[in-house]
Amino acid sequence: MNLLSEDMAVYQNDRLNSIPYLFHSVTCVVGDLVMLTTMSPWLVLAAVATASLPLLAMKPLSALEGREKAKYSKLSESYTGTLKETIEGYESIRTAGASEPLLQRHVKASQRRQKGWIRLNIVSTMSHSALMKLGSFANMVCLVVGGYLVTKGVLAASLLFAASSYFTSLSNHFNNITEYLVEIRASKPIVEKLLSQRDFPCTPPSNHTLQRPLALEYQGISFGFGQRQLYSGFSCTFAPGGCYAILGESGSGKSTLTKLLLKYFDGYTGTISLGGHDIRELSEEEIYAQVGLVAQSPFLFNTSLYENITLFSHNLDQDSQEYLTLLADLNLTALAQRVGDTPLGDFGDNISGGERQRIQLARVMATHPAIVIFDEPTTGLDPENISLINEFIFRCQDITRIVITHNWDKTFLNRFDQVVTIGREIPVA
Repeated sequence: MNLLSEDMAVYQNDRLNSIPYLFHSVTCVVGDLVMLTTMSPWLVLAAVATASLPLLAMKPLSALEGREKAKYSKLSESYTGTLKETIEGYESIRTAGASEPLLQRHVKASQRRQKGWIRLNIVSTMSHSALMKLGSFANMVCLVVGGYLVTKGVLAASLLFAASSYFTSLSNHFNNITEYLVEIRASKPIVEKLLSQRDFPCTPPSNHTLQRPLALEYQGISFGFGQRQLYSGFSCTFAPGGCYAILGESGSGKSTLTKLLLKYFDGYTGTISLGGHDIRELSEEEIYAQVGLVAQSPFLFNTSLYENITLFSHNLDQDSQEYLTLLADLNLTALAQRVGDTPLGDFGDNISGGERQRIQLARVMATHPAIVIFDEPTTGLDPENISLINEFIFRCQDITRIVITHNWDKTFLNRFDQVVTIGREIPVA
């Protein structure tokens, strides 16, 4: 959200910053015309007729500058996308030894963006120069008219010098008005585009009170992507405090089932109820206050262990018994003593994969959720960490636990209150 908001702020500022100057220039134009009126109506007529020439150029100049801004906006989007992919794919890039080609890809995207910025500045400079030339021409015409009036005895020669300063001021302010209007008109399509991308439907907070314990119910759910149907009339109830496994092959829709609850997708038929309330009537904030997610790949910030667990909210005191117990339950006490308040590195590079996953689990548990979704939380971990995390899951009997897994081992599955199979049935080993 943040890059989109920053882009929008830049273009909105371009427009908003022009408004005070536009008001100032309009005020000055009115003052100049009043002074010229006291000298001769012919001077006013000549000044308005010629000084308004830049306004006639406003439409083509706005269109030209608007096109260049649109091109630069697209190049900025492409650059941002490349940068995002490079950051998120850092581990794959590094382990594959592909740093050099990826660096070249990033450099090329940056160069295209910079060239777009140069073209935009060239067009803006040419636009400004064209308006200045028109203003100079208007000033010359006004002086010729004033000189003619002096020769005819209509205007005193001494007043021509005063009129000349008003001609110059009027011309400059008409130029400024045109430039500001060009800036506003050229930025408008970009701002509208950014607003349309930002303004997505968002359910406002409801008046419903979600009281624990909360049951989670899927009733007659049908959903798929395009022609691929994942569920047809799927129904299941997850009772409060139960421990459930969602089992299925890769691509069967195990994770999608829980993402429907978290409002990643809509367009499904049927009803998903949380605490007896249809989630369509609940806001994301109301759902996330009750449901925690432990993802397969945890994201850690380059900050301390404590900040990573509390996510800068400090909802737990670092020396509180609750925080220390949470560390002990997830075997993080030794890590906390070792790292102290030092940053954990980019994406937590200074610690192991098992420690990263346990920190993510501590982060979720610190919010006191009623339901926790574990999306294949032990994938890629060593046996010790797998055992530690699984034992923690089965111990938390006051929380509804939903574990998405591809582990078909019968001994493991027998520990769950219920196993929900997605897709075709496969014999359990």
